[in-house]
Amino acid sequence: GGTEEPETPAQAAVRELLEETGLTVSPADVRDAGRLESRFAAQPAWDMDAHLFIADAWLRAALWTAEIAPLWCDLGVLPWVQMWVDRRYWLLGCPRGERIDAVCVYAPNGLTVQSFARRVSKHTKL
Repeated sequence: GGTEEPETPAQAAVRELLEETGLTVSPADVRDAGRLESRFAAQPAWDMDAHLFIADAWLRAALWTAEIAPLWCDLGVLPWVQMWVDRRYWLLGCPRGERIDAVCVYAPNGLTVQSFARRVSKHTKL
């Protein structure tokens, strides 16, 4: 998803989470976890700049939607093969309190990571 005027990225994240999963999150429970720039050399139209957020609390269970089939699992057994490959480089840092600012460049095949550069710091409550 993306922001809709006059939303902030955090407000858009709360709205998108509700629309795509049915989870209701209070903006007070959302923390800025960083930014991820994804670059696709062979398909520049696929390039994305994403704000990352983490929520410590939510209401209601996630729903099956056209966007997702929700799956709750322990961090030690994440279904990596079902995720974008760049997630292996940064995802586990978010629940540990790391703020991830990274640039991921995908190889020309669009499926593997050619390079990944990140700067890590502690994230803060919004």
